[in-house]
Amino acid sequence: MIYTFGQNNSGGFYKEPAKFIIVENAADNDAAFLAASVAGMYTDGVSLGVDCYCCGDRWYGCSEEHDTLDDALGYVANWDGTDKSVPQYVVVDAGDQV
Repeated sequence: MIYTFGQNNSGGFYKEPAKFIIVENAADNDAAFLAASVAGMYTDGVSLGVDCYCCGDRWYGCSEEHDTLDDALGYVANWDGTDKSVPQYVVVDAGDQV
């Protein structure tokens, strides 16, 4: 299973590492969440005061699940590709996080 975590443009902009973090080789959603967090995802930005309180947290904590990497790449290609300020996606191997 491939897991994709998306970024909210909190405050009207995106931030590094990418708009989407795609996680491969995760045993389950919890392992994928951990790998995405190591790669730069966080879900508590409003409470920490680093994200816009009216826009919400920068990262969505729920993932989309895909059968293949190609499916995940097709999914992220359909989202807000006009803003080139950060990469559209980054692929993370959860096996590297163990």
